[in-house]
Amino acid sequence: MKEENREPGFLTDDSDDQDRGSGAYALAGYDYQVDVSIWLALDLMLGSGMTQMIELEPGTEEDLKRTDR
Repeated sequence: MKEENREPGFLTDDSDDQDRGSGAYALAGYDYQVDVSIWLALDLMLGSGMTQMIELEPGTEEDLKRTDR
């Protein structure tokens, strides 16, 4: 029996995706961007120690902004 994940942003290769609409794809993309931003922030702050502060969605409308040491 195939195990399925029914989280809102989780996409599978099943034909049921056609019934979900484009909102599921947008949510999956947003979730991916959040995950990548968090991992990048952790790597810059804890892994390499390259920065002390990271601002997500700064006033310049960029995705990320780091403050150099």
